[in-house]
Amino acid sequence: MSKRYNIVWIDDQFKEIEGFIDEAFQEGFDITAFASSREGMEYLEVNVSNVDALILDAKVFRDGPEDIASEKGLSASIREIARISGRNQGKAIPYVVYTGQPDLESDDDFADRMDGISIFSKNQETKPIFEELRSLIGASPDATVRNQYRATYEACHKGGIDPQCWKLLAPVLRSITHVENFPTEPYNDVRKALEWVFRYLHRHCVIHEKLIDKSGKVILQGVSHFLDGKPAVLNFTKETLQAKQPIFPKLLADCSKFILDVTQPGSHTEKVEDADPSKPSIAAVTEFSPNHHLIQTVAMMTADIAEWAVNYVAANPDSEKNRDLWIEFSTTTSMQNDELECEGLIISEDSFGNFFVGTNNLPETQGKNIRIKQSLIHSADRLHKGSKVFTVSIDATDKKYREAISYRLIS
Repeated sequence: MSKRYNIVWIDDQFKEIEGFIDEAFQEGFDITAFASSREGMEYLEVNVSNVDALILDAKVFRDGPEDIASEKGLSASIREIARISGRNQGKAIPYVVYTGQPDLESDDDFADRMDGISIFSKNQETKPIFEELRSLIGASPDATVRNQYRATYEACHKGGIDPQCWKLLAPVLRSITHVENFPTEPYNDVRKALEWVFRYLHRHCVIHEKLIDKSGKVILQGVSHFLDGKPAVLNFTKETLQAKQPIFPKLLADCSKFILDVTQPGSHTEKVEDADPSKPSIAAVTEFSPNHHLIQTVAMMTADIAEWAVNYVAANPDSEKNRDLWIEFSTTTSMQNDELECEGLIISEDSFGNFFVGTNNLPETQGKNIRIKQSLIHSADRLHKGSKVFTVSIDATDKKYREAISYRLIS
């Protein structure tokens, strides 16, 4: 994928300069234009991490069309660029001057006032200004990471995932080659970035609506299980949510679990006693591998999931059809003597035609699923993965499952 750069152009007559934005696009520059310094600087303030350089008109409105276009607008922009740069760890924000004023093009005093800033004429060909912009941007960390992970960037700016996702991910991805810019809370940032991807999938009904609770919190582990085709149990209501089939490809399901496993212990400050190698402890890893790259690894995995999410929704845009994959049920149990009455969902079938009911690790089952033996199945019942059944089972002490002695198909 060819490199692309984001440019802010401030010129009160940008609409009248036909073809410049199109020429810039062909040269790899995506231009966002404003007619006044105030508008352009307000945009830069909010989007500084996404802006690679600016093109400034020599005489432009300072606040709006009620002003007279003058060098005051240019001076205001230069001051604001310096201020915004200082507020963002001294991020270099290069800019050039692009003027159509004949009196300024050859004005030595104006050139001195610009103090080495490149000045280009609108009356000349555009190639030199594009070459200068490439040179000024150079190996900018922001531009480099945006181009290296272009698909993820596009997913967060054009694909529908909230741009906040990219804002959280980019510093961690950038740190792979620019360690001096390592973020202060990278594990929290990646975890929150994945949450924005899940919110996007929730908006398109790819995941069950109840996996974001009434307070707006994303149930991260539940979403991961749901996308993997596994039961997601809501702790407060004891409801079980499941997809009729895995939505995530197996490798992405594993990635999602790994991301959550890594970012959970890394999302808070661990005490010395937390450095237990038998538990998911970042401190335990750091003890003998201080330069570990776990955080960059999970950031790249999250980038893959963001790209997958946008492409999946593009291929499955019908929210109602996505809802059709949802299954919702409540698991109830009752113990009489050694027999356990249990309502659950069929999660698998073996090669012998036996079906297994998931019990979601209910204490009464000691983590064992319930087998409905093939010989017990009624010929009229069409059992399949996702069928809701009521079973009466007994413990099979020498087996890894409980044995159903009767069952009833519910749905």
